[in-house]
Amino acid sequence: MPANYQLAIYRGDTQMWQFRFWQDEEKTLPSDLTGVIAASELRLGDNKATLVVAMTCEVVQPNIVNMSLPATDAKKVTTGITQWDLQLTYPDGVVWTPVAGSVKVSNDATQ
Repeated sequence: MPANYQLAIYRGDTQMWQFRFWQDEEKTLPSDLTGVIAASELRLGDNKATLVVAMTCEVVQPNIVNMSLPATDAKKVTTGITQWDLQLTYPDGVVWTPVAGSVKVSNDATQ
């Protein structure tokens, strides 16, 4: 099961997150993300069928995934967002979702 992580988004602002992956609990052996494709989406509704926005993901060797949401896309995010996840696809076709969760949106005051 993916680790639970709630995204906090201030509507209309650029958002950035960084995730590091390890092979061991002591965090001494970085996971090898060579050739991995990372993807993340925000989805709306009980069945998560409506895509609101895809986030930008960048894999940085050896074990980091940087995820961002530009301000223009963050304006599309509303309090109705219910789910997001980060999905990693390895060169051999294995798909792993290490982290997922709900989204907390704070509305901006300045338009």
